[in-house]
Amino acid sequence: MKYFIVISFLTLLITGCKKSDDHAEDETMASKELVKRFESSYSNGVKGEVVYKSDSSIQSITYTYPDTTIAAEYYYDSGGFLDVIQLNKQDAGLGFSYESDRSILGISLRSSPLGSISDGILSFAYTAEKLVNKCQYFHYNGSLHEKKWTHTYEYNNEKLVTGIKSVNNKNETIVLTIGNYSSYCNIFPEAFMELLRVGDLYELYNYAVLKKMNRLPGKITKTNASGIIERIVENSFDITNGRLNKVTVKNTYPMQPQLNNTYDIKFYY
Repeated sequence: MKYFIVISFLTLLITGCKKSDDHAEDETMASKELVKRFESSYSNGVKGEVVYKSDSSIQSITYTYPDTTIAAEYYYDSGGFLDVIQLNKQDAGLGFSYESDRSILGISLRSSPLGSISDGILSFAYTAEKLVNKCQYFHYNGSLHEKKWTHTYEYNNEKLVTGIKSVNNKNETIVLTIGNYSSYCNIFPEAFMELLRVGDLYELYNYAVLKKMNRLPGKITKTNASGIIERIVENSFDITNGRLNKVTVKNTYPMQPQLNNTYDIKFYY
C-alpha cells in the first residue's frame, strides 16, 4: 500500500529538517504560513492533520487513508534538526543522520520497531555548493545492506535538478528529465513522499533533495535504457504569493494507457 508523506522527507519546507530555514528565500515569496491540513484526491489518497509546537516545528501528523490511520511523531536533536519520525508509537520510523554542516547524510527506513535493523538506507553525497549529486539506496536482504540503486544528478544555472540518471545493481538504467518548474513557493515535503517504503520517484522526492528546493518540478519524463518513455508526470500549480494551494498531478503511461490518472493535492492553512 502506498503511504504518501508530505513534509520533511520529500524537501523546502515550512519547517524543514531544521526548525528554521537554511536557504535564502526569494524576494517574491510571501511570509510562510503553516500547513494545517492536506488531502489527496487519489483513489487511495491521504488526508493529513498537522500539529505544531510553539516554535512552529512539527510535532505530529496524522495520516488518514481509506483503510488505515498512521500517527507520525516528530523528534529533534539538540540543534533543532529532525532526528526521528516515529510511526504508530515506534511500530516503524524514519531516522536521519547529518554531515558536519547539517546536510542530510543518510535516511533509514524501518518497518519494524525503532532500534532494529533498517529495511533500507538512503545515502547522500554533495557538490561543493551543497547540492545533492549522488544518492544510493541500500536494501537489507536479511544478512546485509545490499546496494540496489545509484542516482546521479544534473543541475541548471538556477541550481534546479534537470536530470537524474539511475543505475541498479543489474546495470539497468532509468533517466528522469525535469522539463520545467513552478514559480517560487513554500513546499511541504510530506505531501509528496511515502512513509513505509522507498516510494515512487523517491530519487527526486526525498528530504535531502527537496530540502534544497523552493520550486516544485513541473514536467517529469521517465525513460528507460532503450529510450522508451515509460511515464510522463505533468504537475500544474495554484500558487498565490508563494503560498501553495493545490497541485494537480497528471500521470501518463504511453505503453500502459490504462494506468493514466489525474488527481489533486490540496493544502489548507
